[in-house]
Amino acid sequence: NSRKIEKLQKLGAWRVIDASNGSIYEQISDACDIGVDHAIDSIGGESGELLARTLKPEGTFVSYGLLSGIPNDWRKLHDVYHVSPQLFALRLWNERHSVSEYRNRFSEVIKLVESGRMVINAPEKIYDFEDFYDALKHYEQPGLNGKILLNFAVKKKM
Repeated sequence: NSRKIEKLQKLGAWRVIDASNGSIYEQISDACDIGVDHAIDSIGGESGELLARTLKPEGTFVSYGLLSGIPNDWRKLHDVYHVSPQLFALRLWNERHSVSEYRNRFSEVIKLVESGRMVINAPEKIYDFEDFYDALKHYEQPGLNGKILLNFAVKKKM
């Protein structure tokens, strides 16, 4: 975990909250006495609720994942913690935006990457699809520093 924390700090994080180091609520309260304006949750369930508790009233709670398998209680987040819960799902975003809006957003991201203001991690390794068993074995090894990708491009046989 310390390696991941160092990596996040190199990418610009001024504080990394690690759930394995105790209460998320206490760690965030220690860092920000009056609560935070925005929170992004990828876990849901109890962890999502603990994160919502760290928000200032009317703070924004964005959920984009459900790693716990337990959905957030949207009504409770709003009524009890007085936050503005929002769901982000790329598929839904794509349905509501035109192709040109989609391209404009990606152009913005590309400019951020080119300027160095946003860093995208390089993949750990790219495997040809035919070698997917090797890719799976690699994925199961500890200490990955990036994603394992599969290349589905068809190779022309000579």
